[in-house]
Amino acid sequence: MRSTPSLNSVQSTETESKAYWTIFMVGFAVLFVLVLLGTFFGIHWRNDPPFFHTTMTYEFEMLAKTFGWDEKDFAEVNQTALKAAYCDEATRAKIAKVLEPAQ
Repeated sequence: MRSTPSLNSVQSTETESKAYWTIFMVGFAVLFVLVLLGTFFGIHWRNDPPFFHTTMTYEFEMLAKTFGWDEKDFAEVNQTALKAAYCDEATRAKIAKVLEPAQ
C-alpha cells in the first residue's frame, strides 16, 4: 500500500517552521538586549568576538544585506527584545529612552 502525506503532516511542517522562526527571533532579541544592557552598563565581552569571529555590527550588517532588513525591522526587534528583557521597570525605561528614534 502506498503512503500519501496527510493534511496534518503538511500543517505540522508549517507549524514547526513558524515555531522555529518565532524561537529564533525571540532568542535573537534576547541576545540583542543582553548586548545592549552590557553596553549600557559598561560590561564588555571582549573575548567573544575573537571566539566567534564576529561582532554585533557585522551581524546586523549581514541581516540587512541578506534579508533586506531596514531601520524599521531593527527597531521592531529591539522593541520585542526590550519587552522580553528580564529587568526592572527603571532599567527598561532607561533602555527604551536609548532606543527612541532620533528626531
